Amino acid sequence: MHQPPRVLLPAPLIVTALAFCCLFTPGCSTGSGNVTFTSHTAAGPREYFQEFPAAYISSNKSGEYDVVLLNDDLHGHRPKPSKKPLEPVGAVPLTQALKIHIFWRPAAGVMLRESSVTNAIIDWYVFGSRDGRTVDLLHYEGAGFVVLNPVGAAARVVINDGQVAPTQSIGDLKDPVGRAVINGSIFAVRNDQRVKDILSTLTDETAAAEHGPATMPSATVAP
Repeated sequence: MHQPPRVLLPAPLIVTALAFCCLFTPGCSTGSGNVTFTSHTAAGPREYFQEFPAAYISSNKSGEYDVVLLNDDLHGHRPKPSKKPLEPVGAVPLTQALKIHIFWRPAAGVMLRESSVTNAIIDWYVFGSRDGRTVDLLHYEGAGFVVLNPVGAAARVVINDGQVAPTQSIGDLKDPVGRAVINGSIFAVRNDQRVKDILSTLTDETAAAEHGPATMPSATVAP
């Protein structure tokens, strides 16, 4: 069976260090996740693989869950350069975040292939910056069927054949994926405060991209 070519998304660097570096605490359990985006081109299907070295989960009293994944090269591991990297715009540093809001958990024993409905909305953010002040943004939105199984103070999360598409593009970043099917396997640790902080940061960074460099504070990356 022919397998679509796999392309490794670039190992991102921090964009706005003052905003994102505090979200990674050394010595703290962070979870992790692997996500694959499959897009269809004139040459056939193409897979883009992304590792997220940090994954957190929180829940509310209504039984809904928020899962957030981050990729920060300063506090994660750089993927092996054995696969051709995907470069949206030259060597622009990137920070990526994946947000999954799960409205309800499937009943125990439900097989992924049995579900024809969605129970989660998915947002994928890609932030970039050329000068440390302006914020470039690619925002993908979609939905999918997500299975969540609690494991102590953590959870195993599986995304099955979700759909995402680019809905917002600000700055110089070029969309390398387009409309795509998303699948993923995630181990997320429970940390309500960390999830709250990350969601707040995503809101602030999106606003900074939308309103331009005048609202963006300068930031430097610690050596």
